[in-house]
Amino acid sequence: MKWQVRDSNGVVRYYDPESVRLVMLNAKLHNRPNVAKKICEGANKTVCAWVECEWVGVVSDMETKVPFGKNAILYNPRKSPHWTNKRGENLDGMQFGSIVSNQKYLFTNH
Repeated sequence: MKWQVRDSNGVVRYYDPESVRLVMLNAKLHNRPNVAKKICEGANKTVCAWVECEWVGVVSDMETKVPFGKNAILYNPRKSPHWTNKRGENLDGMQFGSIVSNQKYLFTNH
């Protein structure tokens, strides 16, 4: 797995979640629920969810430890066709002041 980051000019970069943290500000969770529902029912996986943000920073884990928050944001279309929290609440369309990655997981303090 790699994190895909697409900037406002359409330039795409890929990052190894084991070696960087992504810091996303004013971040909104997007999802294509019809596609995610098909994946949940057994269809092949394809990209159907993303985080849109005003700013993203890429921090090397080697440089510094960025605090990543206490509330997990989860996405696995095999289990649920929505972004969720640990309680299973649907977070599709939710906006957060900040989201930080820690390995292959996303966290927020909100």
